[in-house]
Amino acid sequence: MTSTKYFFILICLSSFFAKVELFASSSYFTSQLGKSVDVRKVFEDEEGRASDLNSLISKKPTLLAFVYYSCPNSCELLLRGLALSLSRIDRLMGDKYNVIVLSIDPLDKASLAAERKSEFLRSYQAGFKRQPRADGVHFLVGGGASLLGVTQSVGLKVIRDEKTGEYAHPGVLAFISPDGRITNYLFGLNFSVADLDKGLDGAAQGKISALIKKFIVVCAHYLPLEAVQSQKMMGIIRYSSVLFLMIMGATLYLYSKKGRPV
Repeated sequence: MTSTKYFFILICLSSFFAKVELFASSSYFTSQLGKSVDVRKVFEDEEGRASDLNSLISKKPTLLAFVYYSCPNSCELLLRGLALSLSRIDRLMGDKYNVIVLSIDPLDKASLAAERKSEFLRSYQAGFKRQPRADGVHFLVGGGASLLGVTQSVGLKVIRDEKTGEYAHPGVLAFISPDGRITNYLFGLNFSVADLDKGLDGAAQGKISALIKKFIVVCAHYLPLEAVQSQKMMGIIRYSSVLFLMIMGATLYLYSKKGRPV
C-alpha cells in the first residue's frame, strides 16, 4: 500500500471520529429550522419589566442567545465573543437588528441580567465606538412554562445538575425572522463577522438556510449522571483513535527510514 493511501485512510478516520463527537453532542439540540419561536411567552427584562418576545422582536431580524447569568463556564465567553463580533458588523445593533439574551436558569434575577447587559454593551462599544439603541438589546429572565416553551420551540435541551446547580447546554444562537420564524443557527463561542452577517441577512429576508456551523459546543462543568456512560465511551473512542493514528504514523516512518516500498 502506498503512503498516499495510508494518508487517505488517516484522513477518513479523523473525519469519522469528528462526526462521532458531533452526534454525541447533538442530544442537546434538535433543529427547528423554519418553525416559529413561541413568541407569546412573557419574560422579565433587565429593568424588571414584563415583555413578550413578539414585542421585543418588533418586526426586525433578531439574534436569540441562551446562557445563564451565574454560569461559571463558557457563557461569559459566548457573550463577550458575540459582542465583539457584532461590533465589527456595519449595521448598528438595535437599529437594523435586535439581540435577545435569555437565561435558562429560572432562578436568575433581573438585577443580574442588568449586570450582564452592561458588560455586554461595554464589550460592544469597545469595538464599535458607537452607542447601540437600548431598546434593541434585551437580557431576560423567567421560568416555568415561558422558559420551557421557548427552549422547546428552538430545539434546545438543558440538563441541570441538582448537586451543583449548574446547567449543561449547547452554545447556540438562533436567527429569528421579523415574523418569528427560525431561519438559521450558529454554534460555538466565537462568531465570525461573515457568519453573523449571513445569518442576519437571511433572517431579514425570512430565508431558511442550511446550518451555518454544525459543530455543537456544550457548556458544562459537570456532566449529569445519565450522560456519564456515553462520555466514557467517547473517551475510549478518542484515546483508541489517537493510539491507532500514532501506531500508523510510526509504522510509516519506520518503513520510510528503511527505504522499503509502502
